[in-house]
Amino acid sequence: LKFADSGAVELFGETLKRGRRHRLKGLRRRIGGVGGVYELVPSMTVADNVLFPLILAGERRRVRRERLIKMLTEFKLLKQAALHPNQLTRVEYTLAQFARASIAHQPLLIIDEPSAGLDPATYGEIFDYLVRVSLSGRSMIILTSQPDSKVLPASDYLRIEDGTLR
Repeated sequence: LKFADSGAVELFGETLKRGRRHRLKGLRRRIGGVGGVYELVPSMTVADNVLFPLILAGERRRVRRERLIKMLTEFKLLKQAALHPNQLTRVEYTLAQFARASIAHQPLLIIDEPSAGLDPATYGEIFDYLVRVSLSGRSMIILTSQPDSKVLPASDYLRIEDGTLR
């Protein structure tokens, strides 16, 4: 949404520069997200929300259908597919965001507070999912106010303290 005030931001080998907003659209399609700015679209069903990244990518209908069933099954949302976000529990809502962030196999996931609103058992399942993503070679930026006692494999942990990245 904003460009850096100083320094440079490089994403997928491309330096983001002012005046090149048209390049951002393609870069954004390569990023999936959960929480924060990645809220579900209220007027769309769970199925449509989950499918949205594949529709934007121009994926064929058959592939979209196959991946949708896989994601809804993996995140235990088959029964909620026709519901709208306001009809979901907090846990179902979060799981729908994870399903949407996963369906297009985007190379970068940004996840804001992955355990927020989840019971311990569901968070355990989400953590197992994060381990699979980490081991798959995809990149994740996980923002959390409370570091997890569990450690993701093949990961670097950074902390912002007093405005400085450590």
